[in-house]
Amino acid sequence: MARTLVMIMVRKVAPMYQLVAGSAFGRAGWAPDDGVALDFTWTVRGGVWTQAHVGVPVGSLRGSAAHADARGFCALFGLGESATFSLARYGREAAFVLVKAWCHKVQWWYKRYLREGEGIDLSAAAASGYEEPPDVAEVFATASQRVRDRIESMRALRLHLQPA
Repeated sequence: MARTLVMIMVRKVAPMYQLVAGSAFGRAGWAPDDGVALDFTWTVRGGVWTQAHVGVPVGSLRGSAAHADARGFCALFGLGESATFSLARYGREAAFVLVKAWCHKVQWWYKRYLREGEGIDLSAAAASGYEEPPDVAEVFATASQRVRDRIESMRALRLHLQPA
């Protein structure tokens, strides 16, 4: 019985990873478990329901806090624990760059928090030390206004210590 269940699951999940392998995700050499950001990671969202109801095997990519400490960091500074990027809304290539960029930026803040603690410098000057991945600027240069707006909102992302 367990073997049958595993086979069914593999058949139902396989189309998502086939899509990933043949897309920008696979060509760029990134996979959800590539270890680029250990505290904030991204996953492919979709599957059987998405295929049946939306007509595509993958609907979105989601960046999220990977463990309780990262979720606590998000709560402490008023950040959402995740960000979802719809392939229908942003396109496959842009959604991929957006999810990587979100994970990268939140990971950068988290690493600073681990070094500095609750006394972390949240000033605009400190935030200006963040270097965004080069593919974000490349996508921004040719993107739709919708993608450009989302990139701008991520560029403006700042931490705010929440009252206890």
